[in-house]
Amino acid sequence: MRRYGGRLVLLAALAVFGVARAFAEEAAGGESAASTAAETPPPSPPPRPYHLTGTVSAGYRLVDVDGSKDKYREDYNLEEGGRLFLFSLDGEAREPDKAPVDRFHLEVDTPGDEPVSRFVLDAEDRALWHLRVDFIRSKYFYEVPSLFGAPVQGDLRLDDLHDFDLTRTNGVAELRLHPKGLPTLILGYRLYEVEGDGTSTVLVPGGGNFVVLAPQRQVTNVGSLGTEFTALGTGFFVEQQYRRVSRTYGLHGPQDPDGLDPAQGFTLTSWQSVEDDRIDIPITRVRLRRPVGDRVDLTAGYVYAHASLDESRTRFRDGTSTIPSDNGPNTQVNAGNASLSTQLADLGASVRLTPIATLHLDYRYDDRSQDGDLDALLDPGRLQTSTHFHVALNRVSSDVEVRPTKSLALRAGVQYAHRDAAFSTADQSIGTDLVGAVAEGRWQPVRWLDLFFRYDNVQIDDPWTIPGNSQSVPALPSREIAYTFQNRGKAGFRLRPRDWLQLAYDFTADSFENADFNGRVQRFADTVSASLTPVAGLTAFVGFTRRDLDTSNSILIAPRYQPTASVQAGSEDVITSTLNYDFKLLGYPWSTGWNLSWFNSDSRLTPSFEPGLPQRGRYDLSRVDAGAFLAFHHPFLEPGIEVRRISYSQEPLSLNDYDATIVAFRLTRHFDF
Repeated sequence: MRRYGGRLVLLAALAVFGVARAFAEEAAGGESAASTAAETPPPSPPPRPYHLTGTVSAGYRLVDVDGSKDKYREDYNLEEGGRLFLFSLDGEAREPDKAPVDRFHLEVDTPGDEPVSRFVLDAEDRALWHLRVDFIRSKYFYEVPSLFGAPVQGDLRLDDLHDFDLTRTNGVAELRLHPKGLPTLILGYRLYEVEGDGTSTVLVPGGGNFVVLAPQRQVTNVGSLGTEFTALGTGFFVEQQYRRVSRTYGLHGPQDPDGLDPAQGFTLTSWQSVEDDRIDIPITRVRLRRPVGDRVDLTAGYVYAHASLDESRTRFRDGTSTIPSDNGPNTQVNAGNASLSTQLADLGASVRLTPIATLHLDYRYDDRSQDGDLDALLDPGRLQTSTHFHVALNRVSSDVEVRPTKSLALRAGVQYAHRDAAFSTADQSIGTDLVGAVAEGRWQPVRWLDLFFRYDNVQIDDPWTIPGNSQSVPALPSREIAYTFQNRGKAGFRLRPRDWLQLAYDFTADSFENADFNGRVQRFADTVSASLTPVAGLTAFVGFTRRDLDTSNSILIAPRYQPTASVQAGSEDVITSTLNYDFKLLGYPWSTGWNLSWFNSDSRLTPSFEPGLPQRGRYDLSRVDAGAFLAFHHPFLEPGIEVRRISYSQEPLSLNDYDATIVAFRLTRHFDF
């Protein structure tokens, strides 16, 4: 310590001497420097080309999970550790005529191993172009530890045999060029990607099920080139799009050569399967809009798409198997191809009949045709087959909109559609008619009250059916597969008795029926909410929703195919609440608030399809997700803390229950220069 102490004293003395000398030189030459500065002022630094503002928010998150960590990962998957919560940067050109970009916005939201990350870039030269890029990456994890409440005879595993650990990437990039005096040119790109690992099962005839690894990758790239312009009083939009879908699925294993039921005595040493699909889809879109005088507005649109599919699947074994039926060639190759053509045409017209009445008339034609071939080497032999289907839909709707006063708007009309469907595999061709009506209205009798309602009805004649089989024992009748009578209604009001208070109520009711299979669905929902801003800086919201479901259908369960009543009924209750309060304390601004979400579901299913379980099964779910925050808005740095509590429970699947506590500390810095 003494050895370094002498050096520190010497350095301090030299520093003091240097500062003193600098002050002496400044005092001696102050007068001459002042006169020189008066004659030639120092050049000012050039201004920055952009005015930049932005935010950086980072911190640390603590996570404590008590219970099923796998279920928590499926629902939230928020992990512990240091985090960059948000980075944003905005720039505005000080001299737009000299800058290549007038303005830009860059945003990075929760990057890294977060369950959802977002990347946004928005920039433009207001006179020439506008670019927007928006990509979202999300992660999905699924590994349910329990599907049943208790073991039953014949069940060796109670968990789901299919697991997923996937990463999704969805993104869009669009560049709009709008040079003066020329049509707007639109260049676009979209990406949809799913990639990850998982587990699945393979069924080997005579040997049961085996769990295998199941990696997968699906990528869709979409490129488009379009333009929009006005010519001869008509607005045009034309776009040519090309879409390619590439998919790869694998089944590799098995994880356990003895399979799910070792008592059967069969083993499978190796199983490898790879399936590749490629779909190419060019799509053409055209839209037109033309006003005719002041009373008529005409619209038209056309879409044509042709999709071609090439599919191949290779399965091979490089080991031995004790399964008697698995004695074919080690390598099996399946190949298939298909094409799907779609045409969609729209025509619409709006005619102002009187100053208070407008007629709307729309027609749509939808035509789809598909052909496919499959060549597969299966056990016991080779399968070669072809399929074809054709579906054509003609739909017409017409309604009249009436506005007798500024506060009252009514709309009512009818809709009719005819569908012709033919499927080669079912050897059926059925024509179906759909007839319905729609009505809606909105009335504001006073400034602080707004009433609304909507009702639509559809009746389906001659719907698609599943063919029967009179040769089976017992004989199977043909059955319709659609609810032929459908009613939907919605009504409610918005009430604002004070400027700082708003109340709302919505009621929704759905009813579907079909006597052919004793089908009936009834759904009701009531929603009440209130929004308050009682004082400056304080906003609060609370809402309650109640949903009731009652579904009953007659089903046929193999192998006896006796009619059995299938019932799904229950209720859901949801409460949500938020509060944000900005206030001042000790001369500085602060923010606090909370978020609350409570969900409770009580449901029952009949019958139970698992042997040995009761015929009536209850499946109840409860989740509470509540959090609070406090932030101190210091001019230089804003510290904040967030505390979140999640409680999840299932009955009878209690192995999925968990309680999670999440605490996040964050520091936020705003900059402006």
